[in-house]
Order: sequence, then structure tokens, then C-alpha cells
Amino acid sequence: MRTMVMDAPDAQTAAVLLRDHLAQLASDQPDRSTLLMNTANGIIDRADKVRDLQARGYAPLSRFGRYTVDVVDAKGERQYFGLFETAREANTMAASMRSEFGDAAVSQGTLSEEAFKMFAGVTPETLELFGNALGLDATGDRAQDQAFQEYLKLTKTNRSAMRRLIHRKGIAGFSEDVGRVLASFIYSNSRQTAAGLNMGDLGEAVNGIPKEQGELKDVAVRLAEYVKNPQEEAQAVRGLLFAQYLGGSIASAFVNMTQPAAVTFPWLSQYGGARKAAAALGTAAKNMATRGFQYEPDLAKALKTAEEEGVVSPQEVHQLMAQARGSGSLRAGDGTRLGEARAAGQNALARLSLAWGKVFGAAEQVNRRITFIAAYRVARDRGEADPAAFASRAVKETQFVYSKASKMQWGRGAVGGTMMCVDDTTEALTTNGWKTVDELREGDLIASFDMSEEKLVWKKVQMVFQKKKKGEMIHVKDRNLDMFMTPDHRVVTYREERIPGQRTKFHRRLQIQEAQNLTSKDCIPVAAPFHHEPVGDPLPDALVRVIGWVVTEGYFVKKNRGRQEWGGHLRIGQNEGPKADRIREDLKAAGLPWVEHKWRYEAGNAEHIYFNIKKSACSELRKLLPEKVLTPSLLMRMTTAQIRDLVRVMLVADGHTDPRGKQCFIQNPGTTLDSFQMALTMLGIAFSVHQHGAAARKVVLKDAKWYTLSRTRGQRVPFEGRVWCPIVADTHTWVARRGGRVFITHNTFKTYSIAYLELLHRMYTQGGPEGKRAALLALGTLMMMGGSGGLPFAEDIEDAVDGLAQLLGYNFSAKKARQEALEAMLPKGIADFLDKGVSGLPGAPLDVSGRLGMGNLIPGTGLLQQKTNHTRDVLEIAGPAGDFASRIFSGALNVAKGNLGAGALEIAPTAVRNAAKGVDMAATGMYRDAKGYKVLDTNTLEAALKSIGFQPNSVATIQEANGINQGAKAFYNLRAQEIRATWAQGIFEGDQQKVQEARDQVAAWNRKNPEQPMLVRIPDVMRRVREMRKSKDERIADTAPRAMRAQMREDVARARASDS
Repeated sequence: MRTMVMDAPDAQTAAVLLRDHLAQLASDQPDRSTLLMNTANGIIDRADKVRDLQARGYAPLSRFGRYTVDVVDAKGERQYFGLFETAREANTMAASMRSEFGDAAVSQGTLSEEAFKMFAGVTPETLELFGNALGLDATGDRAQDQAFQEYLKLTKTNRSAMRRLIHRKGIAGFSEDVGRVLASFIYSNSRQTAAGLNMGDLGEAVNGIPKEQGELKDVAVRLAEYVKNPQEEAQAVRGLLFAQYLGGSIASAFVNMTQPAAVTFPWLSQYGGARKAAAALGTAAKNMATRGFQYEPDLAKALKTAEEEGVVSPQEVHQLMAQARGSGSLRAGDGTRLGEARAAGQNALARLSLAWGKVFGAAEQVNRRITFIAAYRVARDRGEADPAAFASRAVKETQFVYSKASKMQWGRGAVGGTMMCVDDTTEALTTNGWKTVDELREGDLIASFDMSEEKLVWKKVQMVFQKKKKGEMIHVKDRNLDMFMTPDHRVVTYREERIPGQRTKFHRRLQIQEAQNLTSKDCIPVAAPFHHEPVGDPLPDALVRVIGWVVTEGYFVKKNRGRQEWGGHLRIGQNEGPKADRIREDLKAAGLPWVEHKWRYEAGNAEHIYFNIKKSACSELRKLLPEKVLTPSLLMRMTTAQIRDLVRVMLVADGHTDPRGKQCFIQNPGTTLDSFQMALTMLGIAFSVHQHGAAARKVVLKDAKWYTLSRTRGQRVPFEGRVWCPIVADTHTWVARRGGRVFITHNTFKTYSIAYLELLHRMYTQGGPEGKRAALLALGTLMMMGGSGGLPFAEDIEDAVDGLAQLLGYNFSAKKARQEALEAMLPKGIADFLDKGVSGLPGAPLDVSGRLGMGNLIPGTGLLQQKTNHTRDVLEIAGPAGDFASRIFSGALNVAKGNLGAGALEIAPTAVRNAAKGVDMAATGMYRDAKGYKVLDTNTLEAALKSIGFQPNSVATIQEANGINQGAKAFYNLRAQEIRATWAQGIFEGDQQKVQEARDQVAAWNRKNPEQPMLVRIPDVMRRVREMRKSKDERIADTAPRAMRAQMREDVARARASDS
């Protein structure tokens, strides 16, 4: 059916095919016929809408920006509503409108980035076409629906004033940037259509994985979850960092172009061997370098299709996105000198931005084309049925599709990452009732909160994570809440925030907060509308109401006296009055014959009635209620309306209203009580459970949808035991219950990205013998390029070894030891090659081992070593953003001191700094460090290499040796200072044991580091003792410059005199 619809010549033909298909399904499934036929009619309506738009002539319309100008005339008619990217543009338009309509008619403001985030920049037509699919209702009362309606109100006047003809001009308020409007329309609608077309197949693909392949299914489930809900924080910052560190860099582009050799080559070797893979890649590269080369007809056709689908040219969609954002096209001036100059500046910046990323983008495109061509030919030679599909898979596997929705597994979860958990007394609501960690299973349907719709839905449990924990937990408990969770547990909350632009108005925004960060402004959701569809054979409405009476006021009489099993007639007891009348009505509606038996309690004030339903008439009820208890499976067969009727009956039967006006339900603990709480949750009704008497429980129904933490603060409490968390598909949230109190909470993993290691893992574990050989070949290729120090985690391990050696008292460098061991066993040329890869070959002019290696994967491992300054290690943890922030501060400081050139260069992109460094090397004939000191002499070739981003090999070798020596020197001085401090402390305190301890430390150092003997001079120790005996102000004055000493001593003397 999908193929037939996609191949249909027009929307009307496709709609008819779908309608007929749904009609056939409706006849086969009578219980779903209404829903299916409504869907079919909706499809026909949309097809008619498309035909109507085509007949009239259609042009998409959009507004862009957040600064608003609104014009409403004296009659209350909106004449204009426009959005602008900058306040200046909005002010200019507002001034123009005031000259035409007057000051009173024009108002300005800003579009809320939160409330209207889903609609900003989206065409009104798109909202109308996809509103129902997005779950928005033009007549609904929910907050989302009202926001949708408000947006339509802002556009309706203008749209109704024009005839939707594409040649119509002067549409007030809509963007007149035709290219941007069209790009936005195509991109936004394409995303919606693609999601609707493929999400179903995604779910089927995951569910189709056999249970025996559990590891593969886990990976697939997590991938599907992220595809549906990709997360990307600080996207603008990431773009800025690309421009700062990768953009404009020829060296970065060159390194990127090694990816076919480093990644595609070993991957392709799985399908024919290393020699064939190398030959195919070499031939593909040679063909691409040949101008006008004619590819084989089938390959040329496949390559063209791959370009159109974005396989080999993924940057095309990003250029479309840029145009939709308004940054991908040139602008015209407004006729004034200032406007023309501003447009010229913006256009120059747009051209520079395009050129800045073009080098890196071109390298990426070359990689993908080489991979596609080589893989296509390998597949064709192997006799693959679809060589193009194989080539596309090769590109995606080896070139690492870097979209937000396609991050590798390690990019979505940390190795050994910490799961955010709750304690094991917390339960989860499933279709089988409330389940503990021991009862919950993978594949169970769990109640989950869809944050985009603010509704509860049933979602699959992908995994149940549990572990032992000893440490602090966060406990939030009062009359309405009872949450016991790890400090980093992710909590769903409505946080109170100030409305942007309004100082005194606040709103509650749905978001995620860690448990340890909850404040009095957070409101924890405890109930929400439930999107529930009955499963199984339907139940009559009247029978559902009778079930309510049976589980509360009824019982099955035993067949005969002395028999243990229940199976006789049904008896429902009640006092004469309104309740008895309701029982009569429900029994009659259910078609159940009954006989009444009346009697009066001695102390009663009304007659008591037994409604006896014959055994033959209540056989269905005995099957539904074998133990006379309400079960979750029975609830799942009911509609939402039936569950509401059931709850009403049970409240009438065993409930009452307390003095505060709250409805209460009394029941003994058991399945019926748990199922009643499940029913309330499915109705979106909040509640809490309390002790009632010796054994019973009282369920108190609440009107709230959330509870504020204004009176309840999370307390940190010690804990030792088991914690757990279910991993929920798609929504990542679940409904929890603890201590009879329900709350909605979250789950997720922390993240970082190592795509290359993910590929190695896949090849080794899923590729069979060929995959294992390919993984080893990949490591060999990596070692050839970056040397032994470039193998994954090599530098991280060296940092750990160096840190451990320092703790044991050795001044040791694992890197230096490795180099010396290689040189001792092998000739220097071979040793250098094994250590640095191709950079170690004799005569190699540049060093690429640092760029091509993967030795430093874990940030901040330098903190394991003892140093006088850990600034670089801390900045490494922060990543490029930390380095850039540091450069901004140092550059601003230089500018403040009047050194504009140095300040500008400090914050300039890396490509600019490298070019400036190359120029300086060419002019001075030397390489200088950050302080301007000479490092070594250089030649013109080395200056040229540095100017395009490569580090000359001579500089890299000297800098590496200097780094090792500097580290050894720093540790030596650090230990010497510590020992002298201990020695001086012993003399100052008169503690001979400390003095002897210092002597022993010197002896231990000299024994462990004989090539670095340490000698502690007694005069140095005594000088420190004399300093210790001075007061602090004396130490400060004595170490100050001579010109300042007298003034500082006078200031201290004056301060002491005033104090006395």
C-alpha cells in the first residue's frame, strides 16, 4: 500500500487508495470502524484542500523574527502584524505605521520564545494542514490549543484579505523574502512528512529484531528513541566553536580527508579483503582527481541519486536550513547610505561565512564520494542485488552521519554512565497494575507522560536498570508527595518563571530538573489526561456499573454449605434508599434478573436489601471477577467513560465526603484498592492514600494536577540499598507511586561522543571473523597514522600511570619510557615510526600524529598528576568552549591595556592565529612561544606549513621534549618544596619527628630517583623557619618591592595603633 500511495500521480489518487484501504480495515475490525472511517474521511478532506489550493494558486506565507509590530485601527480590526529579526527593523516599521495610523494604533513587543516556540517561522497553512496530526485542536480548551488559536488569530485577517494568488503583492506583515519563505516552507513540511512516513517503519524494525538478539535490540531501541526525540543543547555555541577551531583551516580539511583511509578502508576490507578495498579506494580517488571522468552508467546514475538524497552531499540540506533562517542569502539595501552600507557589510559577512566553512565541507564531500564510488564497485563485483544501497550504507557507517537524530550510541550515553534512580519501594504503573522493580519486565507497557502533549500514554519498557547504592538520596515527603531518589535523578516539574518582558507576571513552564536542584518554585505533576484505548473484548456500560457494585458491596455465595469454592448465585447488599434504586437501575440495564430479600438490623434505621442474582444469570460476572476483585486487565478492557462510571459507582458504594469536601474511598489493601488507584490515574485524577483504622486504607481524591514544593524541601538522607529506573521508549518518563502517593518522573543517561570507537565495537562484535579482522586493521591503520601514542586512550593511560608513579614517589614519564624502550630495541627510524606514525618517518616536514591520533579521549586525566597549575586540565574538561572563554578574557584584558592587536589575535579563529604565526616565523626565522621567547630556529617551508595549520615536525619534537622535561622539573620542585616545608615545620614547632620524617623523604626520593638526586640545604630550611616566625604583615612587607615597604609598614603600624 505504501508503494502504491507513493507512486500515485497526484494527491487525490493517493487519498482514494488510502480511503479504500481504511474502509476494508473498518469492515474487518468492527470495534475500530468509527475511528478508521473518521481517518479515511479526514484524508479525503485533506486531498480536497490540496486540490483547492492548487486550483486557486498558492503561495506560502511566513513571518520571521521575535520583535513584533502590531497595528489595530479604531474599529478593532488588525491591519498589520509583523515580526522582525532586530529591534532596529521593528522600530523603523513602527515609525512608518505611526505616520499612517497614528500612535494609538501601533504597539510593539517581543514574541515569547517559550510559548510560541513551536509556531515561530511556521506558515499558517502548514499549521492548518498539520494541526490535527500535531494534536492541536482549533476549538479545544487546552493551553496548547489556545496558543494555536491565538497564532491563527494573528494571521487570519491578513490571509482572508488576499486571494492566495502567487502574483499578489503588498501583503501587510508577511515576509517578502521569497527565497527564505519558500525554503522555510519546503524544509518544515518535508520534516513533518518524512516523520509521518518513516516513524511507523522505525518502530516495526525495532520490534522485528528477535528476542534472542537482545544486545542488538537494546542498541536499536536506544537509537530509535533518540531519532524520535533528538536533543541538542547550545547549538549556536557549537556553530561558533566550529568557526573558531575548524572553519577556514586547510590542515583540518586535510585531516578530514584521511577518513577514507582511516575508516572506510578497514570497514570495506570486510567485503573482499584489504587489498581489494585499498585498490577500490585508490581507483575512486584517482577518478575523482581526473577532470571530466566518465563513470560507468549504472554508477553515474546511482551517484546522482545519492546526491539528491543527501548521501554524498549532506551539506545541501544545511544550506536550505541556512536560507530558511535568513542567513543563506544576500540582502538589498533600503536606498539610504546607511542602509546600503549595512547591507554590504552583512553580505560580506555572509560570503565570508560561506567561504569559512567551504573548505571543510568540500573535504567532507570528497570523502563521501570516494567512499560511495569504491563501495559501489566492491558491491557490484560481489554480485550484491542493490550496490547503491550497499554504498549508501558504507557512507553512513564510515563517514559518521553527524545529525542530531543520528548520533552514535556513545554519543547518547556515557560508558559506565550513572543512571538516575529511585529506591526499590517505588512502584511503576503498567497495564498489569502497579509493579515493583522485581515485577517489571522489558516489553511491559508503562504509563508515561508525553511532555509535548502533556498527556499520559502507554509506552514500552526498554530496560529495567538497577544497582546497589551507598550514599545520599533526596527525600521529598509531605501529605501529597513521597519521592525518594538519587540527587541526579531527573524530575519532571512545572517551574515558576517570570514571563519575558513582564516584571510582575509569572507562568509555569514544563521542564526537567535534577532532584538536587529542586526549589520552592517547582511543581511536581501528579496527574494528567490519559490517552487510553480499550484492549480486548468490549464491555457493556451497564455491566461495568454492576461490576462496581459487586467489588464493593457484593459477593458470590458458596454452592453448598461446607463447600470451599465460590460459584453459586451473586448477592449485593445495600440499605433501602437512593443507592438501592441505582442498583436496581443498573441491574435492569445490564439485563440481570434478581430477587430482593429485605430485613432490618436491630440498630439500623433503614431496611437492608440483598439483591440475589441467579447463578445462571451471573456466570459472566464470575468469569470477570473470579475472586470478586477488580483487576488491571479488566480496566484495560474499558473505555475512559466506562472507567469514570466505575469510579463513580465505587465512590457511591464505599465512599464518603470528608469535612473538607474531599471525596474519599475506603477499602482494605489488595488488588481492588490498587486497581482503583490505577483507574484514578487513567482518569487524570490525583489522590493520596492514608491509613484508616486498624487495617483499611482511605483514598482521598484531589483536584490538583501538580503539587508545589513551597512547603516541602528535599532532604538529603543517607541510604544504602538498591535503586532502579525503567528506561521508557520515546517519552523517557513514567508514573511512579511511593507510600500511596503518585508522581510523574523522568529517566535518561548522561552523554558524550566517540563515533570511531562505536564503529570498532560494531565491526568486532557484529561483523563475524571478517569484522574482527577489520577492527584490528582499523587499529593498525590508526597506529600507522598517529603512532602508538595515537591508539585509543593511550595518552589517558599514560596520565594515569604517571599519576600513580608520583603517588609512589617516582618522577616518571610513561611517554618518555615508551620512546626510550622503542629506541633501545629498534633502529631510530623504525622506533620513531612506531611512536609517531607517518610523522616519525625520516624527513617528514610536519607532525600529524596529534591530529590523527585518538590517544586523548577522556578529558581532564592530567588532573591525576601532581602539578603546580592544573588550569590546562580544567579547560580540557570544559572542551573548546572552555578554551574559547579563556581566550575571550585574556583578549579583553589585552584590549583594556591598549594592546588592540594582541587582544584581537587572541580571540581570532584558529586559522587566523596560525596564519599570523606563520607570518611571524617567516619574518623572524624562529618559532616563539606565547611570551615571545625563542623556541628554535625555523625555515621558510616550516613557516608556510604553520600558516595553513600544520605544526612543523621540528617544533613538535622540541615542544614534546620540553613538555616532558617541564613536567619532571615541576614535580621535582614540588616535592622539594613539600619536604623543605615539613623540615621547617618540625624546627618551628620543635618536633624532631617531623624533621626526621623530612630526612627520610629525601632519602626515599634519592633511592627511587637516583638520576635526579635531591639535596636540601639547611640555609634554605632556616630561611623558611625565619619567615614562619614573622607575623603575616611582616612577611608581606619584607617580600614587597623596596619602594613599597616603608609605606606598607606605616599602614600596618597605623592599623595596630587604631585597634589598640
